[in-house]
Amino acid sequence: MNKTSVFRKFARAIRQNLYPIPWQSKQFIRESGSRFAASVKSGAVCLDIGSGVSPHCTAIQRSFDISRYIALDLAPSESTTVVADAALLPLPNSCIDLAISMEVLQHLDNAAIGLDEVARVLSPNGLLIVSFPFTYAECDVVDFHRWTLKGMEYELKARGFEVLLARRRGGVFFVLASMLHWGAQHVIPGARRSWRAPSTPLAVLRSGLVQLLALPTAALGWLALGIDSVVPVSGIYVGGLIIARRLKNADAF
Repeated sequence: MNKTSVFRKFARAIRQNLYPIPWQSKQFIRESGSRFAASVKSGAVCLDIGSGVSPHCTAIQRSFDISRYIALDLAPSESTTVVADAALLPLPNSCIDLAISMEVLQHLDNAAIGLDEVARVLSPNGLLIVSFPFTYAECDVVDFHRWTLKGMEYELKARGFEVLLARRRGGVFFVLASMLHWGAQHVIPGARRSWRAPSTPLAVLRSGLVQLLALPTAALGWLALGIDSVVPVSGIYVGGLIIARRLKNADAF
């Protein structure tokens, strides 16, 4: 493994463990597992839609009894097992027991088709864990949509899902802190294209500087989450997390 690869793995570890949003996702997966893993059959198949570098694989495997983890993405990484479009999943009906889609739906020009595809491949009583943005800056690759928590609940119920648990990502203070964090990540010119970016020396240098600049705003994000936890819930938050069950009597897609 070359030095560039080592650095990129280190940078990913920082983002996944020190930044609030990835931590929230893993905590939600763990909470979902502790409450609903028993409803997923032993040796289940999990589909990670838009998996990227599969940052949630370990949390899923520890929280649910998974025998096979399928990492699907349009742009492959070293952890991808299936290269495909989320709007056209190359899988038969009702073959998946657990699906996750973390911060992916906003990248689909027709998110409705993507949700239809998830409903199609999930087995009866299968579970879906999804996260999505609401009050957050435009993503770097391509970005089409935003949802309120109720808006996403409506989309899922319309496709035969029962919402089991829903969480907001922080409140007004976390929104403000996230804006500063986004600004720190973009203060150096050049698109921050995450794992899709080529590993040139300049890209590696830029990534290292961005990590240093973003650490203070990440710390501010943790403080903002603490403040939001004790102030009244408001209609402004960064995004949402939902786990839902595909009902047995839902219409097939």
